[in-house]
This record gives sequence, C-alpha cells and structure tokens, in this order.
Amino acid sequence: QYGVEWIRQINTQQETNIHNIAPLQKAGLLHSPFILLGLLAGWNFQMFSGFPYRPVYYNQYYQDWVNYGQALDDSYRLPMFAQTDLKTGLTVAIGRSRFDLTAECFNVFNDRTVTDVETTLGNEAGDGVYVDDSGYPIFGRPLTRQDPRSFQFGLRGEF
Repeated sequence: QYGVEWIRQINTQQETNIHNIAPLQKAGLLHSPFILLGLLAGWNFQMFSGFPYRPVYYNQYYQDWVNYGQALDDSYRLPMFAQTDLKTGLTVAIGRSRFDLTAECFNVFNDRTVTDVETTLGNEAGDGVYVDDSGYPIFGRPLTRQDPRSFQFGLRGEF
C-alpha cells in the first residue's frame, strides 16, 4: 500500500512530506539546488462584437459576386462571441536538466457561435433570390462556427 500513510512510515519524523525521507536525503536528491519545481497557470479571454455583413449580388460584367445591394449599415450583424482558454504547467529541474509539462484547453465552454454566414442573395441569372436544392434562400445560412473545445499537451526537456 502506497500513499500518505506509506510516506509517513518511511519518513524519519513520521510526517507526510518527502523532505525527511532518509534514502532520498542520503542520495542528495532533496537539496534545493538539485530539484526545483515551478508551477504555471494562465488564461486568455477574447470577446468579439458581431461583425456586420450585407447581401452580395452577382455582377454579369465581371462574372463574380461583387455587387452590394446596400450600404454596410448594421441591418445584418453576426452575433457577439467569446472564447476562454486555460493553460497549466509544471516545471521540474533536476540537476542541470529541466522538464516542462504543459496542458492547454482551448474554448473551455465549448461555445459554437456562428462566425460567418452566406452573403450571396441574387442568383447568377439575375432573376431572383439564390436558393438551395430545397428552394430555401441561402442568404444568412451559417458557414462557419467557433472551433470546438480542444486540448493540447506538451513536454519539453533541456539537458
């Protein structure tokens, strides 16, 4: 059985810490120049107001979607969205070697807010609204959302 009681049994002062364990002391593994620990914790919060967008019509002359039917006047606006990221890490220095272990979580709350929509309105023939195969207009249809929650782990060593 290992755990707190096991540490207490092998500790010279019957405590639950490791600095009084005789074999580690004799080997010189517990001297402050030999082992150094560092902790890292951080977070990043970003908030964006929704971006305005407007309908785009097909231009027969340029053969491209370049005509704007109205000024960019906030009639259409994407929703506001935010993202919170967390990072934690541990640094262990043993002698001249150093190891950094990190864990990061991006988009902690897994917010999937729409960040881009379809803006084409008029069809290429210029005779109506651009629709999908089901007959529904594609203007305003979500194209992209925030990236889902993801994790990243890292280990770095210096020898």
